[in-house]
Amino acid sequence: MTSSLDAFPAELFLEVVKYLTHHDLAQLMRVSHRLHQLIEPVVWTKIELHRFSFHEDNALVQLRQGEAALQRPYRRPANLLNRRETYWVDNLDRDQDVASTLFLNLFCQKTLVDRHRAEHLAGLVRWLCVPVNGWNANLGQGSNADKLDPWNALATLKNLEYLEISALWKSPDEVEPFKGGAQPLSKLQTLKLRGYIPAEFVRYACANPSTITELQLAILDAPIGSILCRERPNPPPPADPEDDEPEDFDQEVVAPRPLACLTPEIISQFTSLTHLYLCRPCDGPEPAEGYTDICDIYTSIKSDTRALKEWASLIRSTRSHLSQLTLDQRPVGNSTEPDATENAEFLEEYCNGPGYLRFVELVLPALLEDADWPALRRIRLFGFENETPGEKSHDLVGRLKEWFGDGVDVVNGRGRRIIMEDDTGEVQSGGDALDTCNSFDEEDEGETPLWQIREGSAWGDWSFGSVPRLA
Repeated sequence: MTSSLDAFPAELFLEVVKYLTHHDLAQLMRVSHRLHQLIEPVVWTKIELHRFSFHEDNALVQLRQGEAALQRPYRRPANLLNRRETYWVDNLDRDQDVASTLFLNLFCQKTLVDRHRAEHLAGLVRWLCVPVNGWNANLGQGSNADKLDPWNALATLKNLEYLEISALWKSPDEVEPFKGGAQPLSKLQTLKLRGYIPAEFVRYACANPSTITELQLAILDAPIGSILCRERPNPPPPADPEDDEPEDFDQEVVAPRPLACLTPEIISQFTSLTHLYLCRPCDGPEPAEGYTDICDIYTSIKSDTRALKEWASLIRSTRSHLSQLTLDQRPVGNSTEPDATENAEFLEEYCNGPGYLRFVELVLPALLEDADWPALRRIRLFGFENETPGEKSHDLVGRLKEWFGDGVDVVNGRGRRIIMEDDTGEVQSGGDALDTCNSFDEEDEGETPLWQIREGSAWGDWSFGSVPRLA
């Protein structure tokens, strides 16, 4: 029997279903072949695989409204009971990690069920935000058959226009290496990469740089574990035979390292870029009396220098058309640091350290050179300066305001620290890929964890809950 819904004009029907939940859409797809054909692109075109309110919860205070404005197509949870409980939010994050793995498995060669169907669905995806954390209770450890393959799966989504990835560390024993995509992401306009992402995949995602208008890079190199462990986790990479002065990673604690991996050719071709966000971990100064001693953390000056030189190159290459520039540095503390300091206290003491001074030497000249910035409207700095510049401060905010004048809004934010796991060298997970549960200040936590849901409100009052999926 033909459904009465089949009589609806397609245009009117699509206007209605854009606001339905994922569950409702899944039910409607089963009504008839025609409805399945109409609804399938609605479900697959725009996909958000983080838990609801994830990005708004983890964004810096000054960036939250911008995150909310994206109107992400979050999936609604079954209820809001106990929404203040951390364990409840953690369970949601874990569930979304599993969902992300299952989603990517649809496009993995070794788990492929129907190649033609997979290619069809991959071609529908235009907008994707996905955690690549490798959490799947059904996957074992050790054998090649159980290895995850997220990076090669992502390369099959050839029509992506928006791609956002946050990735926790997974060792080479757990993840297949990236083999390279058959073709570049020629339609990509927005690229946001955070966490432990292979350099080969980063270069692949940036292989058609002239189409990218917004770029966020907060990428970490492979972690290096402590030499004090009986079986050293995450051993250091082999030394480069062409390096005359190889680094000595036989250290008790090795800080997370920024990853610079873009080639000069790629950097020179970001001809449409208007929004640039760059983030890196860095080292702080020697601590003052009363602060936990973090000086036993080894910082790779070579990695930091490479990252800062890449920042300077990106700034010089894009300043003729850049409208918004955000720079975010995050001083690193070890796993015991939260016992001694809060985030604000830590940053007040450590923001003007050696990493800050390297920034002043290598990147600040690119900002203050005698060059035109015809489109620039805003510069945002996080983790560089206290509200009142200290003795070691170069007053970046004041100098930038003086240089660019009233036409450019220069914003100074406190930012966040990074807390690391001393044994493994990894970022201590507790939020987004570079955030930990001890990196939030009181003003960050003044809202409920699901910050836009008011007390006693129903789902209808959720300010970003009703969102067109085919914007």
